[in-house]
Amino acid sequence: MITQSFFEEFKVPDNFQLLTPGKTLHFYAGVDANNKPTVFILTSVKPGNLQTNGAISVETGRRRDGRWTLSFTLEKSDLLDVFSAFANDLVDSSLDVKSEKEGLAFVESRYEAWREIMASGHSGLLSLNAIKGLIGEMYFLLHYMIPTYGVEKSVLSWIGPREAAQDFVVDNTWYEIKTIASSSETVTISSLEQLDSDQQGELVVQYADKTSVTNQSGCTVNQLYKQLMELVVSRVDLKQLLQSELQKMGYLPISYYDNFAFVFKATSYYQVNAGFPALRRRKIPNSIAGAVYQISLSAIEPFKKEG
Repeated sequence: MITQSFFEEFKVPDNFQLLTPGKTLHFYAGVDANNKPTVFILTSVKPGNLQTNGAISVETGRRRDGRWTLSFTLEKSDLLDVFSAFANDLVDSSLDVKSEKEGLAFVESRYEAWREIMASGHSGLLSLNAIKGLIGEMYFLLHYMIPTYGVEKSVLSWIGPREAAQDFVVDNTWYEIKTIASSSETVTISSLEQLDSDQQGELVVQYADKTSVTNQSGCTVNQLYKQLMELVVSRVDLKQLLQSELQKMGYLPISYYDNFAFVFKATSYYQVNAGFPALRRRKIPNSIAGAVYQISLSAIEPFKKEG
């Protein structure tokens, strides 16, 4: 496990440690001649051409013995935590590759995924609030949508990762998912559009609390992602769609997310119709570009669905 302090332990420049003895891919990590944190692969296969993303530089070299190196070096010291997660992801996710060629291709595609995430404005790691929100949507997808509508329709209806107004739109209804602490008395609506629709829909409030990763009742986003991938294993199109949409919002199934577990305790469903107390765009002055507001859960009790 590469931590931030791992790179600080190297006291002299151009010093590296083998991370994967006995494995197909030989990963080394340490500091380069300029004392910058670096992870590289030593391989007999020529690497492809990869673009630098500004935060991480990429360099391909050839040694006197004919072997190749593919190096990733951190250029922005304030992103050491992200670089550590990136390095762990490269190593952990490629431990079981069968050949150098296969492994190198995998590492290159993995780097491209990280590069795209950083290029889209994400730091490379989701915030705790973003993790909780994503867990909530995945949990609802697995425990309500798929049992109700089936795998294909449910996956195609999940538009939350695309930053749409509602999280799920299916048939003639929609679902907006809010995952809050069990002690919460309000729910935050983060835009005017979330509950403003000509169609009736449902506000789904899931109560979940952060818990220990050893709690058997808890779940992490990586665990839910794995369950989801198992359901679409025979549908390459759905699998690629899910991976692409999650990547765009800044998520990759890296070991960092194993550190955050939540336990779900209850779920409440509220019918959002014309009488539901929500801000509507047509009733808001044009000079107001947007709004974030809170709704009292006790006040919307009359709209709560039975069951």
